[in-house]
Amino acid sequence: MPNVSDGFMRNGEFQAYFQETHKAGALDAKTKELLHLALVLAYHCEP
Repeated sequence: MPNVSDGFMRNGEFQAYFQETHKAGALDAKTKELLHLALVLAYHCEP
């Protein structure tokens, strides 16, 4: 089974996805960034 995450990162699609989801919209960009940090800490990942 191919590693999907390798292709996702290699093509830069994840970076584009990440930037798009962190733009201001219903929530401003700062709120999204803080929510992201909270989830990272809750799951014990490195930010």
